[in-house]
Amino acid sequence: MQGTNYQVDKAPIMEIPIYKPTETEGKKIATLVDKITAQKKQGQNSKANETKIDVLVYKLYDLTAVEIQIIENL
Repeated sequence: MQGTNYQVDKAPIMEIPIYKPTETEGKKIATLVDKITAQKKQGQNSKANETKIDVLVYKLYDLTAVEIQIIENL
């Protein structure tokens, strides 16, 4: 806190690992996002495509099965 305001220091935020996908990886995710958006507009279930994005992100970050389980149980 700084007075009555919250202060966010840059250093801890800079330590967060943010993966920059390749162009191919980015296009795969963007295509799935477009499909999800279209499905939601039509009132369709988009869970399968959402799961595909989850799997792609898990691979990008090279997560273990244990790490994935932790995330999915949140």
